[in-house]
Amino acid sequence: MADEYYGATRKVEIEVSRLVGLPATLEEQDWEFIYADPTRIEIMVDLLSSAQLSTDERSALCSLMIASFEKAFDGGEVNHELMDRAAQLIGADPVVLERMRFFWLGQGMSFHQDLTQRLLRIT
Repeated sequence: MADEYYGATRKVEIEVSRLVGLPATLEEQDWEFIYADPTRIEIMVDLLSSAQLSTDERSALCSLMIASFEKAFDGGEVNHELMDRAAQLIGADPVVLERMRFFWLGQGMSFHQDLTQRLLRIT
């Protein structure tokens, strides 16, 4: 696991929110949980696969996406094909993957361990 906590900066949160089409964000803690939106998961996956994003932007986007998958799972919605695509994209960037593993699993932020382990390719 990574040695330090990753959290998106305010600037990165604003940019990722803009790209995903979320409302303007306020400066607040737990951005990824507050703005998680299962209806925008496909947009997030498409952005991750096609946009030229910095490592911090990819990290924030992945964190928002994982929170959105968790929220979808809470509602009984699971798109396995989209999850597999997201897992492949997250796994393609070792820095982002390590940040997500540390935050979601190492810090115990995931409410659905099996789901998050699948997204972060832990078996």
